[in-house]
Amino acid sequence: MIEKVTREEREQELLQKAKILYIAGNTNEIQDIAFLLERRFFSAGIVSTVIDNELIKQGLCKDCIDPTEIFRRSIEIAKLYVNSGIIAISYGSIDLISTINNHVENTDLIVITSDSNCTSEENYIILELDKSSLQEVVHSLYKKLASSISQ
Repeated sequence: MIEKVTREEREQELLQKAKILYIAGNTNEIQDIAFLLERRFFSAGIVSTVIDNELIKQGLCKDCIDPTEIFRRSIEIAKLYVNSGIIAISYGSIDLISTINNHVENTDLIVITSDSNCTSEENYIILELDKSSLQEVVHSLYKKLASSISQ
């Protein structure tokens, strides 16, 4: 029987740990943070991709009007990337955090939010959006994520 290439083999080859990074917030800045973080990863040789909600709505979810279902589908896409050893960056409303927690293994997920009420969760990173430029936010975020995604 032919063996499939495993996620672990891909992660070893890419020298990274695949994760879903969910940037949760209710501001327009979260999309910018997602794309700036992807650019920062790219510059560092880390393979990642942003699951762009607008493209998903126009394609895979063209027939769907339920925001929770659209989000669920985007998370399934993110899980495919993770199984390929790639870091998937998704973004959306704080209200959808419980949905993502129900669909993703805790070890595969890091939630990034500006909601300080989430500090008790071990896989959460709190952003301080009001004190810094977006470039500074992403630089700080990258430093916090480095140990979680490095092989």
